Amino acid sequence: MALMSRERLPDGTFGPLKKVFENDFTVEEQVAGLGEQLALAIIENIEKDAVIDTLGQELALLKIEVMQLKGGE
Repeated sequence: MALMSRERLPDGTFGPLKKVFENDFTVEEQVAGLGEQLALAIIENIEKDAVIDTLGQELALLKIEVMQLKGGE
């Protein structure tokens, strides 16, 4: 089993996954690497949730606008 690592690019996105083999690291370094992977996954999910929330808000506003244009309440 290999550790996977990803670096944040200058534009804020994440670069490709890179394999880092466990045999190259101590247990402490492996745990730190896993913690980093977890943190990156959490950040990615937070970013995705923020995008989904924003799109949902925009959709709701567009639905209201359409209803107003149709003469609804």
